[in-house]
Amino acid sequence: MPKTLTSLQEQMIAKVLTLDTTNYVWVNNGEVHSLKNLKAKGFVVGDAYGSLQIRHLTERVKNVFFLENDSTFMIRNFHGEGWLIFDAKQYVCKVYKEPAAKRVVEALKLLTRTEATQSQAA
Repeated sequence: MPKTLTSLQEQMIAKVLTLDTTNYVWVNNGEVHSLKNLKAKGFVVGDAYGSLQIRHLTERVKNVFFLENDSTFMIRNFHGEGWLIFDAKQYVCKVYKEPAAKRVVEALKLLTRTEATQSQAA
């Protein structure tokens, strides 16, 4: 099934989800077109024209973002180096090398399975 968000839009959303409420992500050139598409779909609200903040994201876009990705996943950092790691709908960390990022994701998945097994045994 095709994803609702483009790869660029996912990267933008992921980056915004890592920020404090007062920080923002600048967009330019073709990225502005992607931002306009997000607004047209009702995924982004408010005065998001050349920058994007957490307050601009609707609950709907957050739900789509997390629903269409695994529980634990990595995504390329928008406008930056490395990979952003998410687990259980929470930002965990940024890792600079792709092989290391994959190891972090696998370790988090193993931890989740181990915790589930232990809770069933209890």
